[in-house]
Amino acid sequence: MGVDTQGWIEKQLRLQVNATKSGVGRGWERKFLGFRLNRAMQIEAAPASLERFKAKVREKWRSCQSLTSNQLRDAWRQYIRGWWGYYRLAENRRPIYRLEGWIRRHIRKCFWLRGHEPAGRERRLRSLGLRGRMLSSREAWHLAGTGSLQSALSNATLRRHGLLMPSDLAGNYRRAVAAAFGFGAASGAGATLASASGFSRPICRRSSVSIPWRISALSFRNWRAFSRPCPMRSPL
Repeated sequence: MGVDTQGWIEKQLRLQVNATKSGVGRGWERKFLGFRLNRAMQIEAAPASLERFKAKVREKWRSCQSLTSNQLRDAWRQYIRGWWGYYRLAENRRPIYRLEGWIRRHIRKCFWLRGHEPAGRERRLRSLGLRGRMLSSREAWHLAGTGSLQSALSNATLRRHGLLMPSDLAGNYRRAVAAAFGFGAASGAGATLASASGFSRPICRRSSVSIPWRISALSFRNWRAFSRPCPMRSPL
């Protein structure tokens, strides 16, 4: 922040300026509480926030952790839900959604390395329905991007085991709101929310009597309760 600007604020507005936390710049050059304005004047996650998120993904999906597959999954779900609960305020979500392929690749790499021995890895891949030559001497990160692992641990498989992505949470949120307030996909005997664990559960029953606002609001606030995962076996 310039000296003239700081002096004017302190003299005219009688406010104390913290020079280390204050600055002047274009909207897409400055960030505030983890967000910034892009050139289209849309709110989006700041690049620094996305870099911190990527560092957390690498930490969560390190293969050398003394955790079971269920514990890894539950820790990831807890983190991504809290993170998305804050950054879903972003109007431009494309920078976040573009990271999902990269996140899934880290998940595949983690489960691949947890197989330890090549024979055990190949046996688990064959148990998932793969045939032919599947292994190579390339490093784990490269293998995580190959068709073999992407077929064995497809997006649908990861979603079925409860390994959520921001777009999954965004879709669940929209469906929960539609069902709770009785519009959109909510119809018939009951509105259902297809959870990321691979099963559906009724959100609210509809009848000839309108749903009380108290119940609708409760369903709206507690939509996360309808996508609890079932215990999982390690895909690899």
